[in-house]
Amino acid sequence: MSKEIQVTVVQQTIGVSIVPQTIEVTLPGVGIIHTHREGQIEAEPFVVAVFANPLNISCSQYKCWYCMITGNTTVNLINVANGEDGMLVLEIDGTGAYFVTLGTMFTTKLGVNNINTFPGKKNVVSWKKCFDEVIYTISIP
Repeated sequence: MSKEIQVTVVQQTIGVSIVPQTIEVTLPGVGIIHTHREGQIEAEPFVVAVFANPLNISCSQYKCWYCMITGNTTVNLINVANGEDGMLVLEIDGTGAYFVTLGTMFTTKLGVNNINTFPGKKNVVSWKKCFDEVIYTISIP
């Protein structure tokens, strides 16, 4: 038996599917962001970051973050250890046209996409810390 419920998190509606022994969380435009099966112990998949400039994302406990961008900002990762990886979902509010940059710790970009600041756009930044580098890619679903 499967149940579908809707949960609203900071102006964002996400889907949650509950199937015996499995819970899947889906973010519109991004897809499944977390699957939890019985017996697994995991940290929460995406944590909501409050907008700031600069936007300093601490990765000491959580690695995956969502933030609604409401102005100009620089996004920084802090407290990141070698070998860790994660995702940032940076959604641009209805105004858009901001200057949004990634901090200097983002050293090696894979792919051709840049942060898209068009109103309503979601930017998914996947990253991995490898020694002194943070290798990243930007997807725009």
